[in-house]
Amino acid sequence: QYELDFLDFEFISCKANVEQRIDPTFFELKSDGTRQNRESVVNSLCSTERDRNIDITNFIIQEIGPSTFLVNYESRNQEDQEHLARTSIWREQDNDLKLLFHQATIIQPAVELE
Repeated sequence: QYELDFLDFEFISCKANVEQRIDPTFFELKSDGTRQNRESVVNSLCSTERDRNIDITNFIIQEIGPSTFLVNYESRNQEDQEHLARTSIWREQDNDLKLLFHQATIIQPAVELE
């Protein structure tokens, strides 16, 4: 549910929600190879004007350490068909989960060999 909250306009339209969910040390590696800090991601999410029309598939959660979780999934943006592999690291703190890291990698269409 935590990852899906970032697609929900009602959740991301409240800056306090987004700031509470994202750890102060957070950073993101975007699909274009650039790095974004927490402030940039919070501002970007909070400037969204409606639900983000993105489908999530192949969702996997692994515990990788005490109270630390690796999340992998694929997303497909229904507007531009961008298909991404996504990875997040979450840590449980004070009975809540905080997002520490996120990376998006473009999934290229398969090429059929003749």
